Amino acid sequence: YVEKWFPENNIRYISVNDGIDNIKLEPKEVKVGNIERDDEEVTISAQALENLMSDSDNTSEVDIDEAEEKNSSSNGLGDIYNMGAVTEEKPVISEPEITSIEKSLDKIEEQHIEISEKMTNLQTEIEEVEKLGLNASKPVCFGQLNETELYTVLTWLDGEDAEVAVTKLTEKEAYDLGVEAGKVLKVLHKIPVDTESEMSWFEKYQTKMVRKLKALEECPVEVPNKDMLKDYVTNNMHLIENRAQTFTHADFHVGNLIVHEGKIGVIDFDKNVIADPYDEFKPYIWNVRASEYFETGLLNGYFDNKIPDDFFPILALYSAEYLISFIPWALKFGGEQVEKGL
Repeated sequence: YVEKWFPENNIRYISVNDGIDNIKLEPKEVKVGNIERDDEEVTISAQALENLMSDSDNTSEVDIDEAEEKNSSSNGLGDIYNMGAVTEEKPVISEPEITSIEKSLDKIEEQHIEISEKMTNLQTEIEEVEKLGLNASKPVCFGQLNETELYTVLTWLDGEDAEVAVTKLTEKEAYDLGVEAGKVLKVLHKIPVDTESEMSWFEKYQTKMVRKLKALEECPVEVPNKDMLKDYVTNNMHLIENRAQTFTHADFHVGNLIVHEGKIGVIDFDKNVIADPYDEFKPYIWNVRASEYFETGLLNGYFDNKIPDDFFPILALYSAEYLISFIPWALKFGGEQVEKGL
């Protein structure tokens, strides 16, 4: 019998033997089941049950009346519980195990807070996108699917995937559409966000690269030029020490753009983060595969034909990072994606 009391939530967690785990129960009126003993239901106090379990290796043969009598001579809990069938093995719960349970419960609580914050932020950001008047999916509703996942319902955006649409255009048409996409991206980066309370981009990036380099080392598929990529990232990370941060879509490429009547539409805002706006251009390979003219137009549209001197060196850093992480990421989606990366 293990009891954990959370006064702030008015909840008591009970575990009895091996057959019942962490049952959420209201205090004072706890019913887990019925003890069958001589075909009679037995009511036993929590403290008496504890005495019963501590005094015997075979709890099914313990005299429950004796346990209650022992309890009446001490300061027991005084609350009465209808307990479930007692198993033959006495549960042994050590102090480290109790600590582990407490940590698990704390982690669950932190996850609930984190997912609640994510849902609030996602709703706010998509509503901000709607205010811009761009051709983008509009929010219908938001909610929590389960303990770790959110859901969003957005309006349908008519049109054709840009990944397909741009291949049907002339070079000039693809370039012009890219210019429009660049201007749309620039507007998105103006969505107001709180950067004062954010960790610096340099710190975020260092943390991210530790995780990605670890995944690279553990990857069962050999990534081409792995050592060269690692060295390039390590030797050039200083380039982003003082980079400012903005709202970013974080997955802005032809796979998440829609073309309708010659105009660009934007979908899939679920990955948006506060980051270096240059990081937005990292998946350029998808655009180039569809049309290099589209990608050129995207850059010129975003920068008004005046690309800063620091842009391409930083983009090279982000490109190396992208190559480092692509194969470990692609393994989750099967051989076709892996082949693209190789």
